[in-house]
Amino acid sequence: MEGLGGEVPGEQTVPRAECWAATILLSRIHPNAVARIGIDAAYVVDGIGKRSKLEKGKNGDLWSLFFAILDMRTAQIGIAKVTSHL
Repeated sequence: MEGLGGEVPGEQTVPRAECWAATILLSRIHPNAVARIGIDAAYVVDGIGKRSKLEKGKNGDLWSLFFAILDMRTAQIGIAKVTSHL
């Protein structure tokens, strides 16, 4: 298990932090590697299917970066909701 710490660009809110964490994690996975990511934030997991809405929303700056990285991937990726605080 690894850990990563840092600041969220812009306003420090829980949704931004969750999206930023997923973006950083995604950026560190080789685009050609099959990956499975477990995230406890429904905002991020459910957000995968709401691209156009989220890119235009309050946290669109982070979501646009997340989707740009996701678009560069050539291998399969799975993102699933996991129970938090285990």
